[in-house]
Amino acid sequence: MLARQALTGDFILDIRTYNLVRGQAQKRLAGVPHDKRTGLLRCRRQTERTRRREAQGKESEAICQAKAHRQRAWISWWEEAVQHENWDAVVMLAGMPRAIQCQSTMANTLVERCTDKPVVAILLDAGVNPNDLSRNGTRALVQACMKGHTKIVRALLAAGADPNLVDVSGDTPLIKAVWRRENTEIVRQLLEAGADVNMMDGYKRTPLTKAAWWGRSEAIQVLLQAGAQLQPDGGGLTALIEATLKGHVAAASVLVDGGAACDQCDSHGRLPLVVAAAWEDAAVAEKLIRVLVRGGALPNALDGSGLAALHVVRTSGAVRALAEVGAEVGLMDIAGRSPARCAFDQGNREVMQALIEAGADAGDNAAGVLAIMKDYHFRNQ
Repeated sequence: MLARQALTGDFILDIRTYNLVRGQAQKRLAGVPHDKRTGLLRCRRQTERTRRREAQGKESEAICQAKAHRQRAWISWWEEAVQHENWDAVVMLAGMPRAIQCQSTMANTLVERCTDKPVVAILLDAGVNPNDLSRNGTRALVQACMKGHTKIVRALLAAGADPNLVDVSGDTPLIKAVWRRENTEIVRQLLEAGADVNMMDGYKRTPLTKAAWWGRSEAIQVLLQAGAQLQPDGGGLTALIEATLKGHVAAASVLVDGGAACDQCDSHGRLPLVVAAAWEDAAVAEKLIRVLVRGGALPNALDGSGLAALHVVRTSGAVRALAEVGAEVGLMDIAGRSPARCAFDQGNREVMQALIEAGADAGDNAAGVLAIMKDYHFRNQ
């Protein structure tokens, strides 16, 4: 009876409420004491709470759609204002609350316009954050450093740009600044702003090893003065090996003067002097050999593969340069081969002749080496 009466009440709104009411009525008919906490009022409150939550969910979805529409409209207005260079409208849009949800759009504009100092100044004054990522994951400071815009870099740093933030590619502002040919002013600005001189990029390369690879001798000097470490970077590469591999004599000289170890192998077992001797350009090889020997390189040291400089030499000039500093023309490599045998294996008659002139052992027992060396020697007298 009670359950039937309950069904006629306006506050009974769904089947769950009916079941609760029916259960309470059965308990009362059975003589169970009435529990006020599970009465009809509680049923009504539970039902109303359920409906309210459902209404809020529908309202949230509608609000989200409206917000997305307003965001798309704001982006459209912003892009149109930038396209027509209506900077008054840009400043007005940047001050709207909707701009908070569109930071990547504003950062994208800052990155694209980072070659125009007046526009950059307008955007920064309008409140565009110089540390925000653009749509493609680039930062304005990294872009300005890469393009070598000294004044724009200074403006971005003054506006609070962090010199140690990387973009999605792992590029750091300092490494991009080093990449610019002999543009050390930006490098100095970044270091003065607190850039970490030893911070590695996404490939575990440091600014010093990158500067050595690109042959930026002035940048190397600035980095060393700022405390750049000469130890191998995250990839096990040393700056001196990088400069030697690329034949940058001036960069290698700056590194040697800065205290780089000339007898240190990199993670691949490469020794600077052995790398220098392998250059096919005689002038580059001779200059690098002299620089490295001046820095303490041992002419008879073996690299990680068991080879000395004379075992890989490519030119007669390099042979003479090594012989002048004490390289042994009869030194055996880890496989028991002499420099003459290595030159024979490479078919390099020029080096074989230079080795004879430097005093190579005429009793070299490598098959065919002695005959070829003597033949070449007598035919060219």
